[in-house]
Amino acid sequence: MLHPAHRRRRLLNRLKTAVGVVLAIAVCGLAVVFALGKAGFIDLPKADDGTDASLPGFVPMPETPFEGTPTADWKEFGDLAWPEAKSTGHFTRKQVEGALKDVKDILWAGRVDWAAGKIDPEGFQGLFAPDARKNVGGYLEDDQRLHLVSELDAGASLASPPRVTGTVSFSESTDEHGRAVLRITTNLVWAYGFTGDLVYYGDHLIVLNLTQNWEITDPDDIARTSQGVWLGNGGRAAWQGLSCDGVKRGVLALEPPMTGDGTADPNAERIWEAGSDTSVFTNHCK
Repeated sequence: MLHPAHRRRRLLNRLKTAVGVVLAIAVCGLAVVFALGKAGFIDLPKADDGTDASLPGFVPMPETPFEGTPTADWKEFGDLAWPEAKSTGHFTRKQVEGALKDVKDILWAGRVDWAAGKIDPEGFQGLFAPDARKNVGGYLEDDQRLHLVSELDAGASLASPPRVTGTVSFSESTDEHGRAVLRITTNLVWAYGFTGDLVYYGDHLIVLNLTQNWEITDPDDIARTSQGVWLGNGGRAAWQGLSCDGVKRGVLALEPPMTGDGTADPNAERIWEAGSDTSVFTNHCK
């Protein structure tokens, strides 16, 4: 005969087993119901915001690469705010207006059209001063092209046009020869969302944080072949979601999925901020 305490223990074990079986069946049942609902065979209950409310704590997959990230509120390049042109001293309002348009055309050709497959190296170089075109062509032929253009890796495609945030400003300075120079500074963060199955927020997303200076010298002080836009010094670049192989080849190639716990970069969130000091970011591709 079993001791009363042993009987209670056996009964308790049976109850635990029964409860475990019931819970397992319930979980499996919920999974089946959810799968049928996602397949469209049955209607799942909806939360107030229209998302599935069939599983407690369920987080739906993002519908776009931008969803759930700061880029969700960013604009397409055509909607980016540009400063109003005004005279700077040596440069008239009309000259400043023309210079701003030239830089905007360069960015549109390099960051929007190029990413859409409209790759035209000769036409792109033609947007710069004639004497600057050879230098620009050199950038396009090596791994530095990402500083000027956004070229997609072979076989890749965008889910939608790129988005961008940031500021554009201009000022006048004097070069080492005493000539007046109009400098246009673009502090922009570009976001490129790629096609593919999305698993988490920020999946299939490449972000480029770029500070670039564009210079136009007073046309009265230089030869005609030097008139126009030149690449200025002081540019900075950082990225997120870009593979090291893509960096080496100068193309937008998605980095492979991360595995393991890893070590979080304490400055990672600053990648979204235009004009950030990119020197604080960890370069994992050295």
